[in-house]
Amino acid sequence: MASQRPSGPTVTIPGGCRDDVVPLFDRRAEALVSVGVTQVALSSLVAGFDWPGPDPRTHLVLATVEGRGRLLLGGREHDLVPGTVAVCPAHTPRHQWADEPWRLVTVRLAEIEPWRRFREMGPFVLDGQDLQRFAAPVLGILGELPTAMSVVSGASHGRDPLDEFLNRFGAQLNRDPNSLGPSVPTEPFTLYAIILRIQLEALLAGPPSLSDDERHLARLWEAVRREPGRNWSVESLAAHLSVSRATLHRMVARYHGNGPGAIVEHIRMDHAARLLVHGELPVKAIAAQVGYSTPYSFSAAFRRARGCPPSEFRERTARISADSRGPAEAVGAPPDR
Repeated sequence: MASQRPSGPTVTIPGGCRDDVVPLFDRRAEALVSVGVTQVALSSLVAGFDWPGPDPRTHLVLATVEGRGRLLLGGREHDLVPGTVAVCPAHTPRHQWADEPWRLVTVRLAEIEPWRRFREMGPFVLDGQDLQRFAAPVLGILGELPTAMSVVSGASHGRDPLDEFLNRFGAQLNRDPNSLGPSVPTEPFTLYAIILRIQLEALLAGPPSLSDDERHLARLWEAVRREPGRNWSVESLAAHLSVSRATLHRMVARYHGNGPGAIVEHIRMDHAARLLVHGELPVKAIAAQVGYSTPYSFSAAFRRARGCPPSEFRERTARISADSRGPAEAVGAPPDR
């Protein structure tokens, strides 16, 4: 489905969006608070989410864990899929929205040292990242809390971004840190906070310099992600880059250590997994959407990639999702979006 770019300066939040928020008022979060981290959350958003930021006061890091979101940043539109990390500097207009379920780690950083360097570097998006380096410490911190804590949003539309933020998180801004007691420096919460800080500081190195071939391949795989059901033969892939089949094979082997067909299959299986988790399409329809003429060939490819048939994968992830749900109360909040 084509993404519908939103417009306007107001926020739209569909009912059911949720932020599992790290309680930065806890003394154990000192490793983050001391360097100006103002929010850490695992956000689960649904289709219709729309949040503009015409002049944001904080830097924003978005690390997509599941699903897909869109980001308009620095005049360029980005497709945020699993494996992408977007760094959005303060005072750089941005606009993020979702056309389907989108689960991501969100981190907001104050415009102080060392994060001011993000203004000098400008916005950038990293592809193909190991998202566990962001998700694992956040999930670890949330797992150390005595109860599950989250902000679940009711539907709202038309608010100013700051007003919407205060409406969602205002009740948590005045939590008393003294009520939590002293922390032990070696306990897991503190260690996870230190790990996350190190991962954030690593972003100050900026995006790696890419060769022309790497940039061409990145654009090619983005085209495959946009149209996974297209007939992506080696010939059509090579034609997309205006190179020979032999040249394409050499490029892909050099930078990916695999063949073009294996990369296409990987992208298709990622897209199929999202459809299985976040929708109710039958396996036959999903097979067609990701370019397989029969559900049998699709099932064989999916089993190679995920270790089980599509129907079993859907049932397993549904059970995990149901088991992880529970009543929750929100904690902690940053000063702005």
